[in-house]
Amino acid sequence: MHEPEPAASLLAAALDLARTLDDARAEAVALQRLGYLRYLTGNYDPALELFGKALALYGPRDLADRAETLSDVGLVHHRRREIEPARRSYEEALALARQAGDPLLQATALVNRAGIDEVLGNLEGARGGYEGALPLLETLGRRDRVAAVLHNLGAVARAAGDYRTALQRYQRALEIWRQLGDRRGEASTLNSRVSPTGGWARVPPPRRCSNRRWPCVARSWTRWASR
Repeated sequence: MHEPEPAASLLAAALDLARTLDDARAEAVALQRLGYLRYLTGNYDPALELFGKALALYGPRDLADRAETLSDVGLVHHRRREIEPARRSYEEALALARQAGDPLLQATALVNRAGIDEVLGNLEGARGGYEGALPLLETLGRRDRVAAVLHNLGAVARAAGDYRTALQRYQRALEIWRQLGDRRGEASTLNSRVSPTGGWARVPPPRRCSNRRWPCVARSWTRWASR
């Protein structure tokens, strides 16, 4: 697959400029973004190589940047269903996000790790991850993400056979989707309430939000927002 030319060209120019200025952090950021572009286009090995170069350039104080890059590394492994490497990357990202005091990155790592627990059938771990992310998102005022996490908590409860809790979670998610006017989210949750197999919240494509990118809480493993 080919990379989107405008984005690739801009990032290549940014990388050249960072190297000309001998700015290690700017170079690392450009490498990370190029890596994510490779990830989006299915070029996973080059993506991991670029993420590795970015991590080598970040300094000891660049905790949030390192956490974000490790989350990206986890996304690649997650997409390739390399479960243990993905889990390790998410756990490292979570530890760094906590050190950095970045609630959005913490929630990102918690949600991603919960997705891994889902794959492994660890419903209790998945529930704990989603519940850990929920207050962080509420504090940040990210109501769309709150709704998506509530939806996933409903799916976890349903998988565990706790149908009353599942309906409560779905209902709370529905209320938020409707308040936000998000018809896609509303439709997804309504479908999950009646589907015999449950379902997962679908979120919009990656968008710029705050300073951080968000992985999807669904099984498509895409980010919610970006730098």
